[in-house]
Order: sequence, then structure tokens, then C-alpha cells
Amino acid sequence: RIASHCAASRPFAYVEFQLWPTAGARAALAYNNLAAVISAMGDQQRALMAYEAALEILPQDEMARTNLAKLPVSPRYRAAATEESEVSAGCRT
Repeated sequence: RIASHCAASRPFAYVEFQLWPTAGARAALAYNNLAAVISAMGDQQRALMAYEAALEILPQDEMARTNLAKLPVSPRYRAAATEESEVSAGCRT
């Protein structure tokens, strides 16, 4: 079921997690694929939300976790970029 108010309150078609309890891997894969498309369209913040949705459904999903880490707005990516900048600037060795 897609929430009737999703266009106003959600950045993409949002399916409530509790309605997918048996879908598991299929639902996580759908959110992973959705995130990839959104990212390719240039909306990194919404892609981040879709990857996080995939991981909320299936926390052990390595594909979603890997894709999320590559996203320029992800915390892991930002931390690596900060560390690289500090090393390049001579702040760290």
C-alpha cells in the first residue's frame, strides 16, 4: 500500500515497511534499485533515503550498504573525503 499522502510528505513513492514483512529481500532490492535510479538522475539526498530504506528492511544487504558508501552524501563517503583532505593538506600523517 502506498500512503495516500506520500506526494506531499515523502520525497519518493514510499511503501510502509510494516506492510512488506514477507517481501524482505525483494523490497530491499526494489529500494536499492530505486536509489540507483534516483542517484543517476542527480538527486543524491533522495537516493540516500532510498538506500537507508533498503537497509532498514534488510540490514545485512551488502549491495545496498556498498552502494550507500559510494554515494557522495553518505556519512561514510564524507568521512573518507574529510580524512583524505586532511592528509592532503598536511593536517594528518
